[in-house]
Amino acid sequence: MRARFFIPFSILMLLVSGRLESAADRPDAISVVWGDGHRSEVSEGQLKQNTVSSKRPEYPMEARRARLSGAGIFILNIDKRTGAVTGVDIETSTGSKLLDGYATSAFNTWRFKPGAFLRVRMPSAFNMRRPENPWVF
Repeated sequence: MRARFFIPFSILMLLVSGRLESAADRPDAISVVWGDGHRSEVSEGQLKQNTVSSKRPEYPMEARRARLSGAGIFILNIDKRTGAVTGVDIETSTGSKLLDGYATSAFNTWRFKPGAFLRVRMPSAFNMRRPENPWVF
């Protein structure tokens, strides 16, 4: 009786643990404060539609060599009149000052359509398995 229970239970646990790992690999949602003040989550496509220019945060070679990795959340404050990012706050650090610096430096160059957003909450991740930082475009 125990063997009949153990095998299906083991398979179930493997399936559940696989789902949990894939959920952990998914980024946090991108959320925005629109120009009119309302808040919502947006898809990457919706964000892109309102973006004039964006530079992907670089995963620097010195960080790769040191095998630094981490995921953070960055708040982009935007000038409603021009669409330019006026500053970047770190809500959640990547765990590395170096990676945080590269992310904030890249996000400071972003521009959005004037009037579109007041604030963007942007996840960013650096890891060796996906060095292209897939959570930003």
